[in-house]
Amino acid sequence: MTRFWNKYIELVLDSAAVKVLKDWRYMEERLDKAPSEIIEAEDRMFSIGGLSNGTPVQGGGGNRTEEKWVNGINAKTLAENSIEEAREYFETVRPVWKTLTDRERYLITERWIEGGNGINRIMERLNIEKSAAYEWSNNALTVFRKRLFW
Repeated sequence: MTRFWNKYIELVLDSAAVKVLKDWRYMEERLDKAPSEIIEAEDRMFSIGGLSNGTPVQGGGGNRTEEKWVNGINAKTLAENSIEEAREYFETVRPVWKTLTDRERYLITERWIEGGNGINRIMERLNIEKSAAYEWSNNALTVFRKRLFW
């Protein structure tokens, strides 16, 4: 491949790496919340209130019992899938994360995982100019990207 194409491939992979990093907190949240969502779905499915064989048929042809079961199965399946997705995410990302230096992890965390005013926090903590904060964090991203995708 030519340098021309390599430049564009690197831009696409940088964007993908940033997306991976920005999903970090969401994936942590999924691992934390999904187990309780599964329990709640099962509780709603099998709660005593409203479960009786004599429930009248509703407009869609089902009864309340069937609707509770279908909604509960759907909620439970979504929660189970989100746990699996989050586990796969961390099984892929954590080994790469562990290979980074403390400084690279700090730069990446402040700029892309925590977000907000990450560049300003980097500037203040490391006592560097804005251009250096961008350069250092971009270099850390490049290291992360290369290890993640190759």
